Amino acid sequence: MGDEGLVYAVDVSDYYLMRLRKKAAKLGIKNIDAMRTSAEELDEVPDNSIDRASFTLSLYYIGDKAQAITRLRQKLNNDGLVMVYEPIASRFQGHGTETSVITALFTARGFEPQFVKRGLLFWTGLYSPA
Repeated sequence: MGDEGLVYAVDVSDYYLMRLRKKAAKLGIKNIDAMRTSAEELDEVPDNSIDRASFTLSLYYIGDKAQAITRLRQKLNNDGLVMVYEPIASRFQGHGTETSVITALFTARGFEPQFVKRGLLFWTGLYSPA
């Protein structure tokens, strides 16, 4: 990737997108497209254009997780990979996600789990298009 690639940074928060833009400018990073949209929409991202995607401490906050995963599948190319890093809901009094529920959502939407591991407080998963 390096300078040749493009990173889509997606959030519904203007505040976090502003922070990202400032940090990228300070570091001289110019290949980030910070867009205000929900994970369920992603309308400005071209289909089959994403090589790698990440849900990092964010799935809990997404209202329609199934729709977000469906939209991501449309945007991800067939060699793509999705990484999930989330708190385990039962360890954070419900503030997080459960591995089996999210893995079932990914599987039902055309993904295959490549790696899923529960830690003490967090879990990690890697999913590729089936």
